[in-house]
Amino acid sequence: MSDSNREENELEKQMKDIDELKNNAANPGCFAGPEKIPAPVRGLRKYPVILIVVGVLGLVFSAIFLIKSYRSTNKIEELIFPIMYNFIPFFVSFLLFKIGINEFANRKKK
Repeated sequence: MSDSNREENELEKQMKDIDELKNNAANPGCFAGPEKIPAPVRGLRKYPVILIVVGVLGLVFSAIFLIKSYRSTNKIEELIFPIMYNFIPFFVSFLLFKIGINEFANRKKK
């Protein structure tokens, strides 16, 4: 009996989540609360050194990719796509590095 009750409770919870999604589909701010962020992502701020290392590695690989693309092109127009493809990884790496530095500095203050 307890297994069937647990399954019913899980089903009810899933139905409530679906209803919440349906009711707030047009409200983008509803899903931005800290409880909606997955635990591993929230836990990254506890380890700023990892954020800094991943950010630096991403920046280095982005720079290497751009340098290789620059050396292999004959015209400047051929660099447009590599720069566009490299923008998002560069931006994410920069954000990780910046967040890691900020968290590291905040820890030193405390």
